[in-house]
This record gives sequence, structure tokens and C-alpha cells, in this order.
Amino acid sequence: MANVPPKVAQALARHSTITLTMDRYAHLEMGDLVEAVGRLGNMSD
Repeated sequence: MANVPPKVAQALARHSTITLTMDRYAHLEMGDLVEAVGRLGNMSD
């Protein structure tokens, strides 16, 4: 939510792997998905 790069979060959390960090801190909400689809625009061109 703070737009911190994953590798920075990994270092700050002192996690041994990026997978551990992503599994712990990367969560999708429905609003995130809707926003991403909106950014895709019309892909039929």
C-alpha cells in the first residue's frame, strides 16, 4: 500500500527470500483488480 519496492520491503523485514515477503505483504483487493483493468484500456485495437 505504501508503494515500496518489494526488494526494499524484503531487506527491511530481513526476509531470506522475496517469496516470503510477497506472501506476507502482497495482498490483492477487488479495487486493485478493477483499477488494473481500467489502466489496460481498450485492447481490441
